[in-house]
Amino acid sequence: PEYKITYSRIYGNIITGIEIDDLAYKNKDIFKHLQLKWNPNALAKREIKVNTLHIQALNLSTIETLAADFSSDSNESNETQGPLAAWMPNMVQVDDFALSIVPKTYAPVCIKSVDFRLKDTAFNLESLRLENAQVTLYSKTNLTDLDFNGKVKNNQLLGKLKLQANEPLFTDYNLTLRKEAFSDIGIDLDVNDKRVIAHLDTAFKAVLKVEKDAFNLDVNRFTSQVTYHFKDGILNVESKALIAMPYSEEMVLRNHFKMDDNISYSGDIFVKTFKGFEEKYTQALNDFNLSYEGTDTGLKANLASKVFQGSFCSKYFKKAHFHLESKKEILLREYLELPAELNQSKAQIEIDVPLNFESNASAYTAKAKIRSNVVNVDADLSYAKYLTLESSIDIPKESLLRAYSKTLKWDNLSPIQSNVTLKGQKLDVSMQAHVLNIKAKYDLNTTKIDGDIRLGTMMSKISGVLDKKMKVDLKVSAISTLLENVNKLIALEGLPPIGGSASLSLESNALKTFSVALKSPQITYQADTQTSYVIDDIDILVKLSEGNVTLEHYTVSYDKTKIFSTKPSHVTISDTEIKFSPLWINDELKIEGIYDLKKRKASITSKAESLPISHELIDLTTFIDITTKLEGEKTSVKGKVVLLGGDIYYDMSQKTFASDSDIIIVQDIKKEEENPFMDNLTVEIHVTSKKPLIYNKDAVNVQANVHMSIIKAEGDDLSVLGEVKVLKGGTYMFENKKFVLSDSYIHFTGNLAKPLLNVAVNYTSKGYKVTIYITGSAELPQIQFTSKPALSKNEILSLILFDRVDGSGTNSGDTMMKMMGGAIAKSALTDLGIKVDHLAIGSGNSVEIGKKLTDDITIIYINDIISSVEVRYAHSPRLESVLSVSEESQSYDFVYKKDYAEEDMIFFGKKKKK
Repeated sequence: PEYKITYSRIYGNIITGIEIDDLAYKNKDIFKHLQLKWNPNALAKREIKVNTLHIQALNLSTIETLAADFSSDSNESNETQGPLAAWMPNMVQVDDFALSIVPKTYAPVCIKSVDFRLKDTAFNLESLRLENAQVTLYSKTNLTDLDFNGKVKNNQLLGKLKLQANEPLFTDYNLTLRKEAFSDIGIDLDVNDKRVIAHLDTAFKAVLKVEKDAFNLDVNRFTSQVTYHFKDGILNVESKALIAMPYSEEMVLRNHFKMDDNISYSGDIFVKTFKGFEEKYTQALNDFNLSYEGTDTGLKANLASKVFQGSFCSKYFKKAHFHLESKKEILLREYLELPAELNQSKAQIEIDVPLNFESNASAYTAKAKIRSNVVNVDADLSYAKYLTLESSIDIPKESLLRAYSKTLKWDNLSPIQSNVTLKGQKLDVSMQAHVLNIKAKYDLNTTKIDGDIRLGTMMSKISGVLDKKMKVDLKVSAISTLLENVNKLIALEGLPPIGGSASLSLESNALKTFSVALKSPQITYQADTQTSYVIDDIDILVKLSEGNVTLEHYTVSYDKTKIFSTKPSHVTISDTEIKFSPLWINDELKIEGIYDLKKRKASITSKAESLPISHELIDLTTFIDITTKLEGEKTSVKGKVVLLGGDIYYDMSQKTFASDSDIIIVQDIKKEEENPFMDNLTVEIHVTSKKPLIYNKDAVNVQANVHMSIIKAEGDDLSVLGEVKVLKGGTYMFENKKFVLSDSYIHFTGNLAKPLLNVAVNYTSKGYKVTIYITGSAELPQIQFTSKPALSKNEILSLILFDRVDGSGTNSGDTMMKMMGGAIAKSALTDLGIKVDHLAIGSGNSVEIGKKLTDDITIIYINDIISSVEVRYAHSPRLESVLSVSEESQSYDFVYKKDYAEEDMIFFGKKKKK
């Protein structure tokens, strides 16, 4: 009681042993039950022999309190005096010792149970040596389970410790490790009175807790030996691991750790080869080796690979410096596929990163430098308030890029300045190179982006969320100016003569579906000084989705003709075919078909029941049924076109008929190029008219029917066969005189530019009916005059000119034909669309027809008994020189033109002065 130790029961005897229940200290349990059995006969041999010593439910908390309270007794003498000292035992033997405890928590470890057992234990009190024992220990905690079996021989403990990791170890500490990988860890223990050796040799499979098929690693073998010497307190740990992961078959890690009065460590990491990427990208890292050594005051490390070498050094872990460089010039073709012109590209890389680990450090800067025969790059990565990357890219004078592409104007692209700043989760990016300027803001959390791209007069705005909805708006206020700015970066071989303005809008939905809208009031193309192509009122909307292209609507106007569709047109593209289902033109022409990409075959139909074609020059309604077939290089077009009727407003007097094929304009000569499409094209299209086409323009009022065929065989030129029939009753007005057409024809015999004429025009006056016949080709028409009742040529001309058969005055028939007949015929031909620059009708069958080559030079064909050619050069309105060539003679004449008397200039009843 004086020690405040109590119990509920003690029973047994001093001869065989005792048992104690509920032993307590200060009313707190020490243990639940103790059973002690011994053999007193062993005392005769100066031995203490315990048969059984079992302690159940030992309370460690009470033991700690008891030990602390009794520590004050340490000054009491432990010496044994008198006869008892001579009897002190020299050996203690315990056959069976068992101990269990009540649960105890040493945060964060909660000891749930401990079962400790010693058997056949012999302890020599004289030499203080444990000569023999069998030891077992089983413990359960919230984090691990422990199971130990061992033997003691001559003060040396040898045994096997097994550890089993429990779930809370992983969940409570958020370890991304897989519990099953650490299910059974065995440690060999070797303990004596001088040192402790613990040896681990194990393996861990699929260590990381990740989704299926995600990155993981296997520790194929892990060995570690821990040695601790009691006398000098030195701890040594030697470890080695062989690790396999998706990027390497085997990574070798070695480490030596030593702790005495100080802490030191050294080791290396070695990877022979990397995998999982194309070998050409990873070969630079092969034979990777990182060696290191350090103490608690600093660290040094050196790394090396096939291509790179570097170092890391830190003293007192306050500051450090990391350096990485290429061992030699890197031949880029070993890592990248390059054009032949860039195969000699080489580069050297150097990176320096000073680090500051002090708590008051506020700014960090890293520098990277690349020097090559392609580009030179200087980059600064800094961190103060924000993380910022500034870089300058320069194209040196000796850069291989300059020879590789002479189209790009490298001096205007160099240097390229860029700045990237990270503000929290927001990224600011800017880049500038001469006239090109790019700015953008990007949110790393939401993937929202807002940016502008400017190139001269072009402004493009990008906005949206990358994986949701994105929009790009592009506006060009002046296409010509944009091209000029593009020309500052790219050397264009003559700027395309394109003018106008345009806006383009591109929208994407989760980068899966896209919508493109193009609008422009006008886009022009100046083909040459006299030819300009203008497209007005452009409005196009296209949607794209997984191989499907939908032209939602479109409108364009060309040459005052509107081409449009309000109906959606569909094109489906797959790996094997392209399908039109359908395409629409003017909401009436329906194009359908499938093109087999592998077989290179297609059948495409174009049909319209009533296709309106509206233009300032024509209003037509047309039936179309055309089938186009493709097979390899061959194309076949067959079908029919029926003109259902319409009006023609074409002003034929404004057009010049094709020049004679004998006239060659040198400036217009172009080198003939091969055209496999035309060579392999066959065409058979029949064009007919269901109702007459009406032409009522100025002096001409006629109706015509069409019956033509457009024919082409492989390897041949395109031919137009058939005729246009001008119906009887059409009229032509000339100087208030009415000419009425009989049934007339324009025949096409192959060349569309060289039709044959069969035109009859009637003129009635003073009881006479005059008929003018125009036959032959459009280049060299034959013109004849007849009358009923019969009149002479002079009388016919007089009747047409002066409305009297005897009004020729002093002019002879030949003079009058040359003066007036050619003018009448020329005017009539011009109004009918056959424009010539010179036409004179002489006696007999003599006809002169000519073409102006320039304002001063005219070439004239003279069809007479002996045909000839004249080249006339006008020196002045009165004087010209004429070079004449025929089969019989050549001449060079100077011609002076006189003024005619006023009475000779009576022209259709009017007086004109010259």
